[in-house]
Amino acid sequence: MDTRALAGAAAALGIAAGLGLGYVLFHSDGTKTPASTAPAAATSSASTAAGFTLDGKMTLKWSRGAFERDNSGLCAGSGGYSDITGGAAVTITDQAGTVIATGQLGNGSADVDSSTGTPVDCVFSFSVPHVPDGRTFYGVTVSHRGAVQFDAGNAKSGDVALSLGGS
Repeated sequence: MDTRALAGAAAALGIAAGLGLGYVLFHSDGTKTPASTAPAAATSSASTAAGFTLDGKMTLKWSRGAFERDNSGLCAGSGGYSDITGGAAVTITDQAGTVIATGQLGNGSADVDSSTGTPVDCVFSFSVPHVPDGRTFYGVTVSHRGAVQFDAGNAKSGDVALSLGGS
């Protein structure tokens, strides 16, 4: 093989290696994983690996100015409750207060007393997927209102109900 061809091939190989190293360095998150790392142990339950979905509801109790509703039956908090509206943050924490999952409130639906037409409350549902399993208690916070603790059984069964307001 001709020395110029050999030198050209070596240079091309060096450039390709440099580009590859540059790509890795530029796109790396800075952590290194040793090649000898054993794969993580498989879990015995698929629901444990994926967690569970925490379902619940947030109710604004009727009091003058607590919420507004439109003709379609949708409602949202108003006045001091204006942060309670469809899309408001729902944060799930573990017993240590560490955030482990997040979601948001669905649109509010107004319950009305059928005999008087008076609003009774405004109910928002939420469903937070991928909540890690294995905690003793789960804190549920809507907007900035502070966590309300639920034991694991209630959290997993969808028995999570929060409320604000009232007369």
